[in-house]
Amino acid sequence: MNPKDVKWFKCEHCPYITKFKPEMKKHTISKHTNSKEIKWIQCKHCLYKTVRKQHLQSHILAKHTSPEDVKWFQCERCSYQTKWRNNLRKHTVTNHINRPDVKWM
Repeated sequence: MNPKDVKWFKCEHCPYITKFKPEMKKHTISKHTNSKEIKWIQCKHCLYKTVRKQHLQSHILAKHTSPEDVKWFQCERCSYQTKWRNNLRKHTVTNHINRPDVKWM
């Protein structure tokens, strides 16, 4: 694909550009919308706030959940472990691809 064929989304308010429409929406909400117009979801443990419930859940897991309360995803080939299944998938592809003994989820 020719780079000239890529559709770019340019912010109407600043020089920010992106190839991804959802990223432009997030940018516009976070940078150019009056905060009173946004339905913010506030973390009950700190000052973090977001407009997306999933982002708050990830924040709480990363910042406010003790390691013994986390469901850890463990690599079957090495000692790598993570709080996120998708990170384990990326790790497996990056480090253990084309291995006959790897079990795919």
